[in-house]
Amino acid sequence: MTFVKSIAASGVLAVGMLAAAPSFASHFTPDGTFTAAGSTSLSALGGAIRIPCHSVFTIQVTGGVGVVTSAVFSPDPANGNNANCNNLQATNYNWALNITSATAGIAQGVKVVGINGNPVTCGAGPVPLTLNNGVATFNGQLNPGACAVASGALPVTNNGGGATLSIVYP
Repeated sequence: MTFVKSIAASGVLAVGMLAAAPSFASHFTPDGTFTAAGSTSLSALGGAIRIPCHSVFTIQVTGGVGVVTSAVFSPDPANGNNANCNNLQATNYNWALNITSATAGIAQGVKVVGINGNPVTCGAGPVPLTLNNGVATFNGQLNPGACAVASGALPVTNNGGGATLSIVYP
């Protein structure tokens, strides 16, 4: 009977270890809602169209998993105040944020389309990003559309006033 109890206890221990495994996986911390805002640019149609904008991204982190839930584009006074920013719309939410290192990841499913006659359609596709000391940046290609997207430094603010967003990487 002791042998059977030993096997049962080993099984319970193994299940407990599997349940604890996610705490060792890469994740964002802390949970909450965050805003990343600053200068960005989109080039479309192989560079024929370039639109610098001020962008505001909303990031939701739940259980260590991050997603971008919205992106809003507006003219950026620091970059020529381009009115075409009002004619861009981000779609295909939620954009999953997959961690690749202690300071980097990939936003999945990013798509930006033109509205009000703007011919731009970029993505959906992945965009590499960095997150270091509470500042995000991104730079990548989106196809279809022969588009390039990039940002300057985008400070990430915790909307609840708590700790800044960071990556825990094994």
